[in-house]
Amino acid sequence: MVKPHVDLENGVVHIPDSKTRNGIGDMPMTTLAREAFAAQIAETPGSEYLFPSPKPTAKKPYITNLRKAWAATLRRAGVPYFSLYELRHTFATRLSAGGWRIILLRKCFGRATRQCSSATAKPSST
Repeated sequence: MVKPHVDLENGVVHIPDSKTRNGIGDMPMTTLAREAFAAQIAETPGSEYLFPSPKPTAKKPYITNLRKAWAATLRRAGVPYFSLYELRHTFATRLSAGGWRIILLRKCFGRATRQCSSATAKPSST
């Protein structure tokens, strides 16, 4: 993600490309998200990327995988490992269980079809 796609003044993040056409657009930020983006921008002067690679010899000038950082975060928090992507499924499932309509879930999650939304928001026994 490049810094110009983060509009702190208007509180939106512009998503110019996505796996699906529905994923393209502007995503509103919460106050906490805006503060986090502002801090990250301040921490990375001299780079056009929001998350530049710390390795000067990296193939790409930005971070492409969060697996190691996510695992370290969970270790520090004392939480057993689970995939970062599982948060998306859990969030969608909780929204669905709370009565959110599938069409709204599709819009929020940038899903193109009902089948994709159903796969994201799986019924839960918990």
